[in-house]
Amino acid sequence: AELALLEADSREEGPKSEALMLGVAGDNSLPDALRGRAEKALGFRYYLSEKCAQSLPRLARAQELLGAGDPGALEAAYFEGACASETGDLDRARAAFAKALKADPDMAVWSAVGLAEVDLKAGKPSLARAGFRRIFDSPEGRFYRGFLLAREAEAARRQGLEDEARGLWGRVLSEFPDSVAALEAREKLRAVPSQPGAAFTVRVGAFSTRERAQNQVEFLGKSGFTARIIRKDDGSKAPFKVWVGSFPDRPAAEKDQKRIEQETGIRGQIVETE
Repeated sequence: AELALLEADSREEGPKSEALMLGVAGDNSLPDALRGRAEKALGFRYYLSEKCAQSLPRLARAQELLGAGDPGALEAAYFEGACASETGDLDRARAAFAKALKADPDMAVWSAVGLAEVDLKAGKPSLARAGFRRIFDSPEGRFYRGFLLAREAEAARRQGLEDEARGLWGRVLSEFPDSVAALEAREKLRAVPSQPGAAFTVRVGAFSTRERAQNQVEFLGKSGFTARIIRKDDGSKAPFKVWVGSFPDRPAAEKDQKRIEQETGIRGQIVETE
């Protein structure tokens, strides 16, 4: 049975490989751990082939055979959540992702992302946005921050906060310019119109390095303000500007300027963007 699984894993997707896995999964004389591994492998294979109707029962059976807390069972729970989400069974997806949160750190991050995506699909963009932000702020989320900012931007757009969405996509472009998320951000910025006549913003800092500007962005984010970094090669020693908001007139910008000062202690400066 071990050799059959190894041989199946080493083959490209095909009938013989699938037959090997089915043979192990269906042999009741074998230990549950081996059969569970085969069920998980089948479920994963069907998931990759976009055959969720076949994948879901295999993944559920894998968890039963492997037992709660087993790393393989937690991995199966994650893919059960992904498959259920794709088929629109959001309650099942939420329950499966919640189980998978106990997996290794990397899979736990993607399980948390899965939960936020379920909220987005369920028409709860504010909950989804909070979920993406929590992952972004966590140590485990540091490797995926461009992606997480882009997803938070999409949640903001679905809240109807198009200006905030543009600001978040702008951060993706300025902070993660070479990422896959930046490609999506460019497309989204073309699709989401800017606020008509937006000509003012609140500048809340100017820094000599992007790292120092990013610290300011993160500080403001903890108070609920979406800031972005804009590089202005104006000959100064502090080309990295930190902006908050985009407003059609100075009075509108002044309202946010006062709110920023009240909540963070930062006295921003109103500047023209056009």
